[in-house]
Amino acid sequence: MDRGAPPLVLLVHQPQVKLGDPILVRALVGSANEVHTWHVTGHWFPMERYATTAMPRSTVHLVIGERYDPAIPAAGGPQQMAGDYLYYSGRASHFAEGSWGLFRVLDKADATLQPLPGRTEIPQPATSVCPADAPVKSFNVVAMDYPAMKFNAKAPEAIEVDFERKILMTNPDAKIYALEEDTAKVASGAQPMPLTLRVNVGDCVKVNLKNKMKASKASFSAIGLAFDPKDSQGANVGNNAGDQTIAPGGERTYTYYADPFNGETTSLVWDWGNVMTNPRDGLFGAIVVGPKGAKYRDPKTGADLTNKNAWAADVILDHSMPGMENR
Repeated sequence: MDRGAPPLVLLVHQPQVKLGDPILVRALVGSANEVHTWHVTGHWFPMERYATTAMPRSTVHLVIGERYDPAIPAAGGPQQMAGDYLYYSGRASHFAEGSWGLFRVLDKADATLQPLPGRTEIPQPATSVCPADAPVKSFNVVAMDYPAMKFNAKAPEAIEVDFERKILMTNPDAKIYALEEDTAKVASGAQPMPLTLRVNVGDCVKVNLKNKMKASKASFSAIGLAFDPKDSQGANVGNNAGDQTIAPGGERTYTYYADPFNGETTSLVWDWGNVMTNPRDGLFGAIVVGPKGAKYRDPKTGADLTNKNAWAADVILDHSMPGMENR
């Protein structure tokens, strides 16, 4: 492939939820000696193409000479949002080499596209990614420099491998996401964990991000949840207007929906302010989506973990919820 060529842009019509234009992607590996991944934002496909109860996925791993056909039920995803979505390789080296492109969902007619049989009308896109009656969970998050980062608090700053090589156990360029309420504790020397937020199926998730880093732009991208690509993809993509990243000292709110279509899942969170360095320096995390109505408690103390940062939690089910009776 000519590296000077523009990235591939896929054009599809804006659909209705469950009734929109189906998309079939043929993903195959023609290179040797490496495993590849193909990830698409804002869309999901069943791992078993014809299994109606198969778990939705947004990423597929492909080995040498392998082919897989992700069948996306509806362009625009369950959130019914038009705009430019990213697809890319999940391997950072391949991403940097050009393994990415745009998945463009249109909400207006385009003379260059032939409509699919029986789909001549393009529905209006949804006005909001979250239903009006969705419970709202809000988190105040900061992106901050953390030069005191050690990969193991008990390890020395460097480990000698042989006479000429050492493995550094610190990262003076480290950056982290943290809840705003935890920043003082982190600044005083507490060892932070990767940001792990917990929400429930059906929640509307609002993340107010403040960029407290000295030099780098920042953003927040929960790529495994439903979002409006023109507002909360966290990256400046294609024809999507505006700047979804934040300069040092700035802040903005990102909105996501834990769509029941995807059920209980975990979404990776990472930064697109400087995607080539910030995530590997620590600017990543996760949003864990639990059962509808669930509560979360600290496994040791029993403290309520609602709106807290916690990678370990006891999940307390609400058995009055439909489907929870026998869990």
